[in-house]
Amino acid sequence: MPKIPNSMRPAGQSLSDRIGKLSEMIIGEGNKVLVFIVGATALALAGVWFFDFILGESLLASFVFLAFLFVLLRRDKQGRVRVSPWKQKRRNAELGLEGERNVSFTLRNLEGMADASVFDDVQNPPYGNIDHILICQKGLFIFETKMIGKRKGRGKNLIRVYGNRIYRRVYSMWLPVMGDPLFQAKRNAADLHSKLIKAGIQIRFIRAIVVYPNAELVVERPPTQEAAVCDLKGIAAEINKTDTKFRLTSEQMAEIFRYLEDNEQKRAA
Repeated sequence: MPKIPNSMRPAGQSLSDRIGKLSEMIIGEGNKVLVFIVGATALALAGVWFFDFILGESLLASFVFLAFLFVLLRRDKQGRVRVSPWKQKRRNAELGLEGERNVSFTLRNLEGMADASVFDDVQNPPYGNIDHILICQKGLFIFETKMIGKRKGRGKNLIRVYGNRIYRRVYSMWLPVMGDPLFQAKRNAADLHSKLIKAGIQIRFIRAIVVYPNAELVVERPPTQEAAVCDLKGIAAEINKTDTKFRLTSEQMAEIFRYLEDNEQKRAA
């Protein structure tokens, strides 16, 4: 069994691809605005020259210049408005990429896991991707990484866990987090379990763990045994507390590794 092999895809590859596409869109829109400004400026100067120096109408020339200036400012504002959501999405993707890389690094440096294997950014149609998969003697685990964007004046990023519900502290209120990450993680775990069973790999359980790398957690009531929510420091503890009846044999670990490796190679081909 390989010792923590390199993943077929680096951590956060899907987010990295998304960042690249958003950057291309932002640059493309910026180029359009630049071309418009250059063209409009040339026309404005030509109009000023024509009305002022050819016709001798200074007042009309000033009016033409101000009209073109208004058009330029309006087009520039339209460009900024259009690009603003893309820039926000890129910032969110960059934050998510940072989180996934941190979780991947943590998984690859767990103590007592010399026989473990880590796969990052595993494609899992029709549900998108699984951020991380850990194969070790203590069980099979999937990880969903969630980063919280910090805004000025909000203080610490606080996450509250009450059973299968996750809340985020926004000023003085606890609001449900968007997207239901626990459901997402458990769905991916159930889907992967089904696929492994169909492939003839008999395992009893896949534990789903949602990780918040940049938040402080308040766990008032833990989720069910099949799932967990933790920060980076809590990953090892969640793995260690998994019921021993879900431990994997060396043969099971090797079979799961080969299955994931073969699937990743097929998708990369």
